[in-house]
Amino acid sequence: MDEQLDTAAEITEDAPVIERILFFPEPCTRLEGEECTRCAAVCPQHAISFAESGMPTIDAGACSCCGICIGVCDSFSSSRITTVDHANRMQRHAQDGKLYLCCKEDLFEGLEPAKNVIALNCLSSLSPEFIAYLFSTGIELVLCHDLSYCEGCPVGGAFGGALWQRAFKLAQEWTGKQLESSEVIPEVEHFTEKMSAPDRRTLFTGAIGAVGEVASGEYRARKSSVVEQFLARREQMRAQTQAIAGESLYLDEDSRKQSQESRFSRKILLEKALENDPLIAERMKG
Repeated sequence: MDEQLDTAAEITEDAPVIERILFFPEPCTRLEGEECTRCAAVCPQHAISFAESGMPTIDAGACSCCGICIGVCDSFSSSRITTVDHANRMQRHAQDGKLYLCCKEDLFEGLEPAKNVIALNCLSSLSPEFIAYLFSTGIELVLCHDLSYCEGCPVGGAFGGALWQRAFKLAQEWTGKQLESSEVIPEVEHFTEKMSAPDRRTLFTGAIGAVGEVASGEYRARKSSVVEQFLARREQMRAQTQAIAGESLYLDEDSRKQSQESRFSRKILLEKALENDPLIAERMKG
């Protein structure tokens, strides 16, 4: 608990959150008597062990924040953003109905990914329910990932590649949607690219149109940025509340229980996906 409070104390409105992986006991089946060791088994840094009580503990010094434990169990979450907020943020970043997913190993120096490119520490930090929710919103998910990076990956370890492939396979079966792939990661379009014209005759009229488009685009970008900053601060506050998890935060027993139940992120995301596409329930039975 003291570690969680230290994490929350680092959060301010102006300073970025130092990301750490947090453990919450409510969803943990091991504490209910189950012999579950998935979190420790998939951790590539061997940063998760079990106390005499059976409770998982995280070695913050060894943890690389790959997020694989988040992908396999609701008892784990990032101190930077809650899992449900992360899914909602991805939905906001989709452009033209598309969202590109990759891992940070896919980004090379000098590349400026577009807004709808989400680079993760590891693709295996996404659960099947998380992916199914994104599919259910109508977003087209595009994978920009070199599979060879998964072999011997220091971030994902021995299980990283297999876990994310299984998660996407299940999500596709549940939703009936298909994951697309691309060898190219979309980049930010710069002003000079917008100003380019095919020949001298169209240069002047093309420049006028481009200036108008860029001007309005810059305005929309500024407006979007302000909104995104506001939402990010709100998400940060929710993550802070989650990190503290102190009884003093709760007004009564009902509010405490509601806060605890909100940590079952996979259940929440699956329920949202079912609201968007009720046929998912039938596909899951099959």
